[in-house]
Amino acid sequence: MSNERIDLTQFEGLTTPWDFHAKYLHIESAKVAVKLIAELKKCYEEITLAHRNLSIVRNALARGYPDIEEEIWKLIDASE
Repeated sequence: MSNERIDLTQFEGLTTPWDFHAKYLHIESAKVAVKLIAELKKCYEEITLAHRNLSIVRNALARGYPDIEEEIWKLIDASE
């Protein structure tokens, strides 16, 4: 599995199947593409949030933060 992300800026402004159809794809494929790109954007946002939270936890552990367990639970609760 690669850590590289697909550059989604090439699809900015293409939000309907008709946009994709005009630029890239047959209309049925375009309908699927719109959904897939929207889901991929959501996944990238979740991954970024998870990395940010893990970085916070890693830094807190490295500093020997005394209330780390409480802070971790706050992060978990906030992400739900």
